[in-house]
Amino acid sequence: MLTHCIDCARKGQSCCEQVDIFMTGGDIERIARLHPCRTFYRWAELTAEYEDGGGDPAWNTLICNARRQRRVLCRKSDGGCFFLMDAGCSLPADVRPLLCRIYPYDFREHGLCGISACCPVAAEQNGLQILEASQMHRANALEWVAQLYREIRADRACAAETDAA
Repeated sequence: MLTHCIDCARKGQSCCEQVDIFMTGGDIERIARLHPCRTFYRWAELTAEYEDGGGDPAWNTLICNARRQRRVLCRKSDGGCFFLMDAGCSLPADVRPLLCRIYPYDFREHGLCGISACCPVAAEQNGLQILEASQMHRANALEWVAQLYREIRADRACAAETDAA
């Protein structure tokens, strides 16, 4: 695990806390195979902090429904992710939501744009080398970004078909 991640967790700060994590239909299906009860996600209103779509002009139009809501992981009463336990995430790495797998890389539909400014690694001069050395490979993140947008577009297509019926 990345040293910075351990440091953040020890301080009670984590990318797994106080954050709305968008979920694709594929994310829900993968998790539901392990957790058949679908109480791990909810529909959330689009908030002001997400209005700019993280710099991706298409993001909110792709992920929000007609009521400007998006599917997000539920949080526990302390603000931590539904799946965050004392030892970290309780989900296997290949089941975690795509956004969780991609983080801390910042991205747009066309690919990666660096490291999220919210992550302490971004302040390090050799941040990308730190991520690679920590098994957070750029190539994997690129694959997950492509998968994320495929799943988002598939969700949109399903919603359009449902609306038309």
